Amino acid sequence: MLNSRLEQWGALSVDLTHQQAVRQDMLTEIAAHKDDDTEGLIRPQKALWDVRQVLGPHDILLSDVGAHKMWIARYFHCHEPNTCLIPNGFCSMGFALPGAIAAQLVFPDRRILAICGDAGFLMNVQEMETAQRLKSQLVAMIW
Repeated sequence: MLNSRLEQWGALSVDLTHQQAVRQDMLTEIAAHKDDDTEGLIRPQKALWDVRQVLGPHDILLSDVGAHKMWIARYFHCHEPNTCLIPNGFCSMGFALPGAIAAQLVFPDRRILAICGDAGFLMNVQEMETAQRLKSQLVAMIW
């Protein structure tokens, strides 16, 4: 309905050059870490670069809340809608692991990655039993 109304009013004039420049700067910044081979440290940009290389466009990443959520929100670029799920609002700590189990049930043909903080993972670590019982094919990364 929105599209049909916009067609009636004529084309919108929106200048997105600033947003495109910011996005390009972010892509350049994360790409600068793709060959990072620092030992003893894991840079968030490198971890997320590698995650993006492994996950396909339809695979699903679920993030708990915490400092890692901000890295993911900034650097994990989605190719398809609803492929990066991050709870906001009431900040649902512990969301990623049970959410990943549910995502695997709904989309058994996709790769599923739960990125959890240490406390968020421990809030629902007992769900690893559920994942095992359901033979879920998912990965949980503890940030």
